[in-house]
Amino acid sequence: MKKFFKTMLAAGLTTPCLLNAQPLAEAHHSSPVNADTTMITYLNNAAKKEFEYTLNMHAHLCKHPELSWKEFETTRMLAAELDKLGIPYRILKRGTGLIAVIDCSDPDAQTVILRFDIDQLNVPDEGKKLYPSDSTGISAACGHSAHTAIGMTVAKILLPLRQKMKGRLLILAQPAEELITDPGCKYVIEEEGILDYPNIVGAFGLHVTPNYQSGDVHLAEGEFMASANEMDVVFYGKSGHVQGQKNTKNTIHAAAEFITQLNIIRSAHSDPFQPILLACTKIHSNTWANENSNLVPDTTSCTVIFRTLSQEYLKEMTRRIRQVAENVANSFDQKVEFKESPGIPTVKNDPELTRWSREQLINLLGAEHVKQADLKMGGDDAAFLSHLIRLVYLRLGSGGAPEFEYPLHDKRFQVNPACLPVGVSALAYLIYQKMAF
Repeated sequence: MKKFFKTMLAAGLTTPCLLNAQPLAEAHHSSPVNADTTMITYLNNAAKKEFEYTLNMHAHLCKHPELSWKEFETTRMLAAELDKLGIPYRILKRGTGLIAVIDCSDPDAQTVILRFDIDQLNVPDEGKKLYPSDSTGISAACGHSAHTAIGMTVAKILLPLRQKMKGRLLILAQPAEELITDPGCKYVIEEEGILDYPNIVGAFGLHVTPNYQSGDVHLAEGEFMASANEMDVVFYGKSGHVQGQKNTKNTIHAAAEFITQLNIIRSAHSDPFQPILLACTKIHSNTWANENSNLVPDTTSCTVIFRTLSQEYLKEMTRRIRQVAENVANSFDQKVEFKESPGIPTVKNDPELTRWSREQLINLLGAEHVKQADLKMGGDDAAFLSHLIRLVYLRLGSGGAPEFEYPLHDKRFQVNPACLPVGVSALAYLIYQKMAF
């Protein structure tokens, strides 16, 4: 471990918190059955040895972030790395993202998917960061740079072990995770055939989590991340000069009442045992009225975001939102239309595979570093995989000090580099154990 910290210091990571972050557990601990101690030692050492590779890729992606469906340079960089490793791949039809394949012994016997997201956010950097963005208004504010660097390192580490593994490992470098209206995971399922490979037995992935201690891995069985849905509620009234209000139908008034009444859904109609997130995040009136402050707008659109942890409850939420909007429109003698995107379902971990993964991670990291994930109202389009195949999606602690504990999507967010080798060894060990003879 001392050599590992020397590597971190040589890379310029002199922040004291990194030395307190417990990147990989070395303490002896009691383990469940079937601990592969030889492979544990090998993979822990490999994750430390490749730390500079992981860190450099993470830093590069932080400095050169790209938005959803525009990750062309990122894709070219990943393709070049795969060429160096000799791993075959194909770039997706839309020119961004790729699927790589490591064929092990008896490739058709089973298929395992390693999935990570490669897009970044239109959120500007703020504050002092280890790896500030070179792109104005865009940053790695959701940690996808770390996900990509971890995933590529896992591929690099597992490649020499392929003769000890049975089946086929698919590496999905997925674009456009951040888009609710055009999610990349849904695209690769429907248009790229990621699930057409034979005998898929599971998929693995992770997400950094700044309010968890770096060095810890959290996981949960069943639904543990919320659905992500949005709806445009559009009110249509009658425009005119503001002095003649009796001859107009002001859609801003209707929209304001609708937004106020959304609280009724929360307080009076929501199940107290079901977490719910409900908010209006955008409101727009027709442009010509906005440019003339003495005109009453005849069209106002409200964008409503709503999230739950139950697919069934989501249907009830949708019905309630429509009902409130229709009642408001009637009371203001206006019309209302709904423009609803399909959205993203809940993320659910396969219970059996999650229990198995927990035991394997305890073998690897020690029970003190494998914890129960709490429920999150954040969404992730890995959800589409989770409703079709067996998924285990880890929460990787990336905190450990104040500068690394700003929330996801915050301008000041950054990943604690100490978590990177933990993510590498965790995913590599789970995949190896799943595919080992």
